[in-house]
Amino acid sequence: MGHDPDTIFKALRPVPDFDGNPNVLTRFIQICDQIVTSYMSTEADNALSNLCLLNGILNKITGPAASIINSNGVPDNWLDIRNALINNFADQRDETALYNDLSLATQGQRTPQEFYDHCQTLFSTIMTYVSLHDNIPTTVEAKRNLYRKSTMQAFVRGLREPLGSRIRCMRPPTIEKALEYVQEEMNTMYLQQCTVLFNPYLRTFQNLYIRPPQQHFGRCLPCNGHYRQHRNHLGSRLHLIRASEVTQHSNRIEIHNEEISSITVNPSERPPSIDNSATSTAHTSQENPILEVPITDEPLNKFHRQLCMTLVDEITRRPVVSKPFESHVKVSTQISESSLESDIVNSIKEYVNPKVKTALLITPPLAMYKIIPIIQENFKSSAMKLVLTKVELENIKEFLKQQEIIKHIITKGRLTIEE
Repeated sequence: MGHDPDTIFKALRPVPDFDGNPNVLTRFIQICDQIVTSYMSTEADNALSNLCLLNGILNKITGPAASIINSNGVPDNWLDIRNALINNFADQRDETALYNDLSLATQGQRTPQEFYDHCQTLFSTIMTYVSLHDNIPTTVEAKRNLYRKSTMQAFVRGLREPLGSRIRCMRPPTIEKALEYVQEEMNTMYLQQCTVLFNPYLRTFQNLYIRPPQQHFGRCLPCNGHYRQHRNHLGSRLHLIRASEVTQHSNRIEIHNEEISSITVNPSERPPSIDNSATSTAHTSQENPILEVPITDEPLNKFHRQLCMTLVDEITRRPVVSKPFESHVKVSTQISESSLESDIVNSIKEYVNPKVKTALLITPPLAMYKIIPIIQENFKSSAMKLVLTKVELENIKEFLKQQEIIKHIITKGRLTIEE
């Protein structure tokens, strides 16, 4: 006895509509296989129920899939419908070819998220093939676990550097966890880049047209002549200036010349050259007036007056006066490139008392090569009691240390684990 048509139509309700999407093909065929096994009968008196079942399945096929079925002739049995859907909408590559495509996948110009979606699509395609051609559930499940792990390995292996090596070291158990690690690393790299770009100390070097210490993120550059030419060009622009510590018997700055000529871009603003074999002071040579301002070992809290000059762009300059202690006065002034000399002279005249020893602070530190010569042309440092503190030298040393690290990276191309 055949099944009631209402019972068959109720059984077809869980069947999803199929419009040609290969991701739905496996589920559509599996559900239809189970329904056909339960309700299809070969007995002669079940022709009506079989017709209702077959047309109920055809009603679930829509869009391009329905056009393909109609153009090739409407089949009169489920097996022909099944084969027509597989031949037209399933991937025609075999399992070996699909696995090779997965194992050779690389990120290329995709973003990590796009590469993740690409790997998941390949995994879905392989599992669609396995589900359609393997009838043993344990075999399908074993292959699913195998290809899921292979997909994770392909995703991690195909990532561009430096993300690839970092994520591989984390040993993610699944591809979803690997994507989570990738997003965390990208957020960390973004925050590091923001720290470099928005650091006030580094940003002030742009006002001097000086190349600031930059943090280079890993970028896979081809090892060819263009890369070597680019590396040599950068290496030639990184120059090292060393300010040695003050000797025991002198309170003057000693500067050794090591390619000092690139402190500024404009050749007319370069500091005076110094012979490598000797150092100069204000009493022995007029070639380097920077050496005339004395250095003191006293901490800043010993000075009742402090004058901080900051080299800035064209903005509204407004002095800021603060009193860190009752008897201490610290004045912060902003000077611009366009009116450098007038700003410096006005600041000295207004805020420096010749009777009180004043500590001069300069930001950025290398701006002293522009500011101090102007001070010495217009004033006598000994009469003003104007001194530089060792804080300025320490700031310069820190900047030069970062420049030396960058030069080392460009020369070698990488840093070792110990470094």
